[in-house]
Amino acid sequence: MSCELVARHLDSYVDRELDLELAKAVREHVNACVVCRRRVAERESLGRLVQSAPYYQAPDRLWAEVAASAGHQTPLRRLVTWVP
Repeated sequence: MSCELVARHLDSYVDRELDLELAKAVREHVNACVVCRRRVAERESLGRLVQSAPYYQAPDRLWAEVAASAGHQTPLRRLVTWVP
């Protein structure tokens, strides 16, 4: 596997979204490649930083405006669920 191919799958690899075979191929390359290993470490660090950021609930007015602009009949809060 090449660095270019790993780069295409890097986010999915870090998020553990790849099938087992592809994940294994990426992992083997990352274990052997200093550059790709650094990229994985950077993505993982970024993920931890994002997860550590505080979560703020959007005001009801904003939810209503977004739902109205999208033409939703169902309240948008029921459609969108985010768990920190």
